[in-house]
Order: sequence, then C-alpha cells, then structure tokens
Amino acid sequence: MSQGIEVWNASGQKILSVTDTITRVLGVVTIDGTQESGTITIPEITAARGWSFSLRTTTAFPGGTIYVLPIITINDGSISYVYSAGDGFRPRVKQSVYLTYGLR
Repeated sequence: MSQGIEVWNASGQKILSVTDTITRVLGVVTIDGTQESGTITIPEITAARGWSFSLRTTTAFPGGTIYVLPIITINDGSISYVYSAGDGFRPRVKQSVYLTYGLR
C-alpha cells in the first residue's frame, strides 16, 4: 500500500483499508448574479482533480419567474461560470450562489 489508512483489530484482522483520495476544500466564493459570466482564478485547481458544488443564497421564489443557476466549468487554474438564457417566456432572475470548490 503506497498511502492511505489501514486498521486492524486486537486479533490482527484488517477491519479497514482505505486508499481512496480524500478531498481538500480550497475555498468558497459568492457568485452574486450581477454578471452574465465570469472567471475565478485559482492557481491550485486542475480540471482533472477539481470539484465544486453550489448552494443558493436564498429560498424566496416569487411565482411567474424563472430562476437560473450558474453553469460551472472547472479549468486548469480557474473556475468559469455562465448563466443560462432561461426559457425565453418568463422573466429571468440570475440566482446568487455560494460556490465551494476544491481538489480530490
């Protein structure tokens, strides 16, 4: 085993062996919906090992409006986002989100 964790019980039996990569959170940013698109520079992040998830900053949703979330793309050295165009019929509101990102 090159790296990871292994645990044995008192009888010498292996009861846990984990060699999976553990994730590391690099940061959290707010995408506030004031821009149609943008890029966040993060030198440590890579497209191959980067991850992200977003949480809405509000739960109030008046009827008759379409709320769009940013579409996130992880690149080497940055994270980009763009808001979708919506459905073209209802008023569109760009939803503000907290974006957490890191490496696996």
